[in-house]
Amino acid sequence: MTGIEICLQGEEYLGGGEHDMALDRFTAGLGVLVPALQQEPKGPRRDLLRKEVTAWMEVAERLKQCYYETNEVESRCSEEAEKKSCKVQ
Repeated sequence: MTGIEICLQGEEYLGGGEHDMALDRFTAGLGVLVPALQQEPKGPRRDLLRKEVTAWMEVAERLKQCYYETNEVESRCSEEAEKKSCKVQ
């Protein structure tokens, strides 16, 4: 249950636009849920849990992708700004 609650917090952070916190919560929640899913006996409960875990994993991957792309762009922009601000004395 704890993993589900953590991922639900991730959804709340995501809805509030706090992407870093959302990614942190999804990562933590999935860290609990993925091993629990493997222990869950076959049946409708496991199927539902697998569906939710898969959806949360996809959201977390998209957040990671956006995070790394944003940091890469910011890094390149910083490098360009440094090059332009350097002056020969």
